[in-house]
Parts: sequence; C-alpha cells; structure tokens
Amino acid sequence: MAGQNRAVSEAWFDTEGNPVYRNGAYCRIEREFDESGNVITERYYGADGEKVANNDGYDEVRREYNDRKQAIRLEYRLNGERVLTRRGYAILKQEFDEAGLVCKESYFGVSEEPVISTAGYHTVDKVMAGQNRAVSEAWFDTEGNPVYRNGAYCRIEREFDESGKVITERYYGADGEKVPCREGYDELHRNPDGTETYYLNGEEYFSPEEEQQNESAGDDEAA
Repeated sequence: MAGQNRAVSEAWFDTEGNPVYRNGAYCRIEREFDESGNVITERYYGADGEKVANNDGYDEVRREYNDRKQAIRLEYRLNGERVLTRRGYAILKQEFDEAGLVCKESYFGVSEEPVISTAGYHTVDKVMAGQNRAVSEAWFDTEGNPVYRNGAYCRIEREFDESGKVITERYYGADGEKVPCREGYDELHRNPDGTETYYLNGEEYFSPEEEQQNESAGDDEAA
C-alpha cells in the first residue's frame, strides 16, 4: 500500500497459492496515483510477470482528472501505444454535471480523431436524475448530427420509480417530436404488476399481431 486506499499492486490466488485470473485475463494489477489519490495509471499482468491485455483489448489505461477529482479523459494502450479497444475507441472523454454524474461521453481514435464506437455513435448527451438514472439520452455522430437508434429515434426520455426502475420511456426524433420505435409505439409504460402498456399518439397501441388476436377473440365470443 502507498497510503490509505492506495493499493499500488493487487494479486489474487486460490487455495493452493495459484494465481487467479480476473475476468479470465490478468492476475495482477498495478496502479499509479497522483498527489490527490486519483488512480492515473493501471496496468495488467499475467502469472509470468508480463503485461497482458484485459478483455477489452488493452494492457494499460491512463486517466486525467479535473479539479473535482473526476476522470475527464481515459486513454487505452497496448504495448505502450494507444489502441482501439473492443468498444471501438482509444480515448474516452467525459463531462460531468453539477451533481458529479457523467452527462456526456465522446470517443476518439489513436490519433485523437473523433470515431464512432461499436455502440453506433460518437457522443452521448445525458440528463441525470441520480446514479444510473438517465432521464434523457441523445446520440450524435462525429459531425454533431443526431444518430438514430435502431433507425427509429435519436433521443429517449425516461421516468423512474423510487427504487430506480424505469417505468416510462418516450422516443423522439431530431425535431423534438415523439416518434415510434421499431416496434411501432412512441411510449412505453411498465406497470406495477410486471406488464407493459404501449401508446402511440396518446392512445393505447397494439401490434398487428395483437390486433388480430383481439379480433379473433371477439369473433369467438360473438359465436
């Protein structure tokens, strides 16, 4: 240890003293800290003491912080060089809201050029109402144009219950108007009994299959 909560090295072993690999990738991690106690470098090692790549494809991550001790930049490396992770970027830049929650993420390549991540966008903007409670998310490409998720919507808004579960979702296009998602509805409600109710233009929505089932059930009752 290099101080309280500053483990510069951690290694894991089983009951026989054999190395235990974390996530099947590394059995030892080494860290460097800045004067404020922030982890600025992490490196991953195998049992032979050589650096190894983790499951995302890098063997080292470097972090930069703002004066609020928030990681505003993460850089991923392999064999000393920047590398595209399996998520499609070599550098992650983050912005934080007044509550200290990440409200924006942007992705960059090995030459710090804007790139599209494997998730399909360059930037995501969030409005947070608490940890893991994004009440709004919008996605953009490298030119700042909206990115449509599943070819349907470029912004989603959510409501949460007291336990943090999503109870309502609404979908929007670039003009700010509600749009239907790929399944055909523009609003989803999750009910306390575990069921879901769908709406389109303010009216309850049924898929074509459900409409057909409802019609068949009505015909059976009439018979």
